[in-house]
Amino acid sequence: MKKLLFLLMLCPLMMITSCKDNAEKANNTTKTTTKEMLLAQEIKATNDQLPIQVDEATTLLSVSKQGEYVVYEYSVNEGDMDFKQFIDHREEFRNNIKDQIITMCTPNSEVYAFMSLIRDTGRDLRYQYTGNLTGKVTTIEFTNDDLHEMIKDFDQN
Repeated sequence: MKKLLFLLMLCPLMMITSCKDNAEKANNTTKTTTKEMLLAQEIKATNDQLPIQVDEATTLLSVSKQGEYVVYEYSVNEGDMDFKQFIDHREEFRNNIKDQIITMCTPNSEVYAFMSLIRDTGRDLRYQYTGNLTGKVTTIEFTNDDLHEMIKDFDQN
């Protein structure tokens, strides 16, 4: 199960490849508007590559802005994964995702750049998993306050 969780996190976060470069070009316009525009561009660039099979049981279908959330939407093949177990251990998976985000948010990483855009635009983060047979949905969420705790700023000297 831990291997699955790592793959669920690693693949979509690593697909965000141009965020850092775009952020460096944004110094000439207002920060809030620019960050919203950059976030929209990065989401579009990611969606242009989707859907993508993350592992044998999970497919990333889309990334979107939905109200105050940035949402990763996954389909889970319930024939290959015990979706009930996933739901029952959602808090453990949330903690593992949190640890992975913190670990992957190093200076100059694309993960850091994308997660910082989510944080700096005041949005929350949601991972939504839908079982392909039952249609059951479970979510793992991080508030913007959570993101502020997890995603630290680095000095740019």
